[in-house]
Amino acid sequence: MPSKSSTEGIYFVVRLPKCWRLISFPYGKNPEHDHFCYWETHVTAILSKAWAPQIFPHAGRDRLNYEQRLKSELDLYYDGFPRGRVTWRDDLERFTIFHGNNLKPSMKVSRRNIEMAFGIAGRADWEFDDHEQCTAYSAEAIGRILPVKASWKTVSVEDND
Repeated sequence: MPSKSSTEGIYFVVRLPKCWRLISFPYGKNPEHDHFCYWETHVTAILSKAWAPQIFPHAGRDRLNYEQRLKSELDLYYDGFPRGRVTWRDDLERFTIFHGNNLKPSMKVSRRNIEMAFGIAGRADWEFDDHEQCTAYSAEAIGRILPVKASWKTVSVEDND
């Protein structure tokens, strides 16, 4: 059984203007939802707030309108950035982190960083899950919305079916 300091949950690794950032949602602190719900409710707000000043430097008092516009555009593309989920496996008596194999060293977010965010460092198995892969469609859409100058492994929607 997991300890009180460890938890299941989901995570995203997103690009901000100056760095990549791990955003984790441990279920112990958050209601249990899927990636799309957290993306639309929390992650796109973080992204739009971080990117709006760079994209719209002269927005002034209209900055909130521009942030909301960015958020609305990003809301549909939850599977564009690397993401995964942490699950307790009773059969193994260990945590399993399901991932899409999209992390790159240049992101400077390691598997250990993700384990530490959930309080399970050294107590997790990593398992590829094609459902957690980034889709090329969403990654390309994010690249049209945000000036992200990076690439990561993606799959076409047909490859992921």
